[in-house]
Amino acid sequence: MSSFVRGKNNPKRNDFSLVPSSTAIIIIDVQEEFSLKSRHYIETLPSVIDNINSISNAARSSKAEVVFTYIEALTSDGRDISIDYKLSGEAFSSIPGPGKAKLLPALTRTPTDIYIPKTSCSVFVSTNIDYVLRNLGIEQVVITGQLTDQCCESAVRDAADLGYLVTVAEDACIASTAEAHKKALYSMKGFSRLLSATHIVNEFKNAKKTPSKIKDDKIRCYGKHLNYQEPESLVENHCDLHGVTLSSEQDRFPPPIENGVILSLYRALSCAGIKSIRLMAIDVNGSIRAKSVPLKRLLLEKDNPTFVNEVVTIAEVSIGGLPTYADAIVSATGLSAAKVLPLSIDLTTMKILPYSPTTACAFGYLCEQKSGRLSSLCSRSFLRRIMNDAKSQHGINFNVGVELEFCLYKRGSKEEMISNLQKDNTLRASSVIPVDYSLFASSITLNEQGDFLDDVIDQLENQGIEIEQFHSESASGQLELVLTYTQNALQLADHVVFAKETINACAKKYGMRALFLPKIQKSEAGNGQHVHLSFSDIDQKPASKNSFSTENGISARGRSFMEGILHHLPALVAITTPSRNSFLRIGPGCWTGSSVRWAVEDKESPVRVCLSKSGAVSNVELKLFDASANIHIGLAAVLAAGLDGINRNLHLRPPSESGNDLPRTLKESLEFLKRDDFLMAELGPELSKSYLGLKEAEEKHDSSMALSDQTSTAWLQA
Repeated sequence: MSSFVRGKNNPKRNDFSLVPSSTAIIIIDVQEEFSLKSRHYIETLPSVIDNINSISNAARSSKAEVVFTYIEALTSDGRDISIDYKLSGEAFSSIPGPGKAKLLPALTRTPTDIYIPKTSCSVFVSTNIDYVLRNLGIEQVVITGQLTDQCCESAVRDAADLGYLVTVAEDACIASTAEAHKKALYSMKGFSRLLSATHIVNEFKNAKKTPSKIKDDKIRCYGKHLNYQEPESLVENHCDLHGVTLSSEQDRFPPPIENGVILSLYRALSCAGIKSIRLMAIDVNGSIRAKSVPLKRLLLEKDNPTFVNEVVTIAEVSIGGLPTYADAIVSATGLSAAKVLPLSIDLTTMKILPYSPTTACAFGYLCEQKSGRLSSLCSRSFLRRIMNDAKSQHGINFNVGVELEFCLYKRGSKEEMISNLQKDNTLRASSVIPVDYSLFASSITLNEQGDFLDDVIDQLENQGIEIEQFHSESASGQLELVLTYTQNALQLADHVVFAKETINACAKKYGMRALFLPKIQKSEAGNGQHVHLSFSDIDQKPASKNSFSTENGISARGRSFMEGILHHLPALVAITTPSRNSFLRIGPGCWTGSSVRWAVEDKESPVRVCLSKSGAVSNVELKLFDASANIHIGLAAVLAAGLDGINRNLHLRPPSESGNDLPRTLKESLEFLKRDDFLMAELGPELSKSYLGLKEAEEKHDSSMALSDQTSTAWLQA
């Protein structure tokens, strides 16, 4: 008997096949109360249940244990369920009470099976299952059920940490979407074996045929002794395949695809002339924090496809502790320079930058260094979570569009800039000059800046970013680009960031600066970043059909969605218009709205219902959104507010020409945000503390700056 010590000769997970007498099948949450409405779920569930039944039948025949766990409160009013469940919306508002949970009838069950109710995501947290399994002598568990990316993944991680050898039946688990299922399996492969139901059934069937000459060494793990099967190279009667001796378990399966994918990506990027990859994160303020890595260093440095996620880290304080005006830590955020966040690359966002043609660029997800879990300060994961909530709880997918407004100003020479620089490092107002003084929908800017606009559109299209239309706006040198409506809110938010970078680069190329500052000239309209919103049912055909509206107008859910936004609007503006300058843009006659109200096609209303060419309801526009906001956090907050309206079945107030006044300053709006329990809970304690700390510091800093100073600062930073 030997202890398990670190060393290169240690066994691998795949060296341990199932031993029925020490194995339990855990079937998680396959119950009527939590059946989903998504198309993927409905189409996949029958085969998943068939696979669960195949595994459980094989387990019973081999004398392994079968355990059903399901969500069921211990109290009739559900007061004992986890805080997480209580905060998880409508789907968890009616968790069945004692003895009332209903497992799906298609599941095969017997009187000898074990049934354990749970009140949290992980069965190992809110039940005595660990105690039960250890009493039964269980050392190995097979996880099946739903949802792959939630309760199943939680059980896998906890079981592994508790010392069980874990196997995941990859085709006997189910998530709301195929993508969510696939990503969860990828996340779990570091904690478990991923096998098909057929493979697991065969392991049970062949358990008694295991070669007899197995070394009797055992591995000590949490006081238990796990039977370790010596690698195939030490076992007699090797399996011979067409004369080839299989020397290890890994030789029985194709190599993992990741290695080939990374190598292929390297070759493709090299052929395109790419020298480095820029990895980007978005800080809490919405600014880009990026690091570049030589292409070869990132993709070929180690023979390990996960190495791409081990290269770049960013100081946590630079994500959530630095204000827009300086790299100076704001103590109120509670962050210090003592922690870093690894950046996990999102290859789906990879783009070659036309304005820096030897550079590819990709966003990443910020993760905790020790656990590998997503950081609470990760803006992109916040938006993704809200999107997933909409899919899993309501079976809907958001449709989002954005209008980007900016003003073109003359760049000026370096000598001119130095001569106009004042003692406080701001520019004389007279030196910051727009490229023209045209009016709304004028052809002047389109004619004079035609080459610039053509270049911008070409570069955006080369990055996969489609523009629906563009035109001049009301202020001097002002343009609006409309990003095409999409069913992927996260992708759209990413595209807004890429678009602003592209516009800035192109403006400099043509001797200009692009200013996205919400208010530039006191007497002119400001720059907005209006968002258009609707939603579609995931399981409807066609998938693009708009569920926000009906033939008779706004749908019932659409009306509740709008009321949710209106209900939270005084607090939302602290997130969507988050600067002192933002509130200079808001007011009567500014085409933004200044009170809590909605109307149809009224551009003076902050929440505007838009109609199609035929007069049918198309979407709802929120005009109180500008480019000083973090687009990911802002969109997430607005969509969460709308979902809150749906969850609570709020009734839409009548349209009107007036309503309760909105906050008039950033400081006032931050107070509304602090009192909005729902939005503060959605942000979470870490993100909300960071956000409020930063915005209060910025509000204080900017209070002494005149509009001309704000404009010159934006010009210098553009």
